[in-house]
Amino acid sequence: VKDEDDEEDLPEAQVGTFKAGEGKWGSCVRIINPSNLTAVFKLDLDIDEAALCLTVCYFSQLANQPCLVVGTVYNMTLYPRHAPKATIKTYMYDERYHLQLIHSTPLDDVPLCLFPFEGRLLVAAGRTLRIYELGKRKLLRKCEYRGIPEGIMWMHATGDRIFCGDLRESLHVFKYRKARSEEHTSE
Repeated sequence: VKDEDDEEDLPEAQVGTFKAGEGKWGSCVRIINPSNLTAVFKLDLDIDEAALCLTVCYFSQLANQPCLVVGTVYNMTLYPRHAPKATIKTYMYDERYHLQLIHSTPLDDVPLCLFPFEGRLLVAAGRTLRIYELGKRKLLRKCEYRGIPEGIMWMHATGDRIFCGDLRESLHVFKYRKARSEEHTSE
């Protein structure tokens, strides 16, 4: 029979770390050099902020300048999935991969998947699929499709077709009609 004092002195590697409570998160964005597997840059996010998805996007407004786009949430609970605050953070980076925040765009739901699309950004937020364009102060919403049965977890685009996989393992195919979406955004 061991003493309780002996159990408290065990190293963290054997016992593990303390588990955070509900809505508590710790997250970072780490850029790894694939040739030697070393960390080139690490960006720590705010307390209780979690990075859920990211992509590299070439926006039409920035010629040949890649941007790292990260979907984050604050104080998120998993069941039911809810976050009081959600954002899309857009970073520019140079050849040494130092991230510089351009802007943070607020969202009304949890961002689940991001994908570059024709110089814009596809965002799956909750049960909505949106297309955003780069603006001066934030990302600008150009068009959206509401009413997807479950959140989209996977996306790919070929030409004007957008293929999406959702949480229920269903597949959705969307066709982007540029002329029609421009009519709706001009109203």
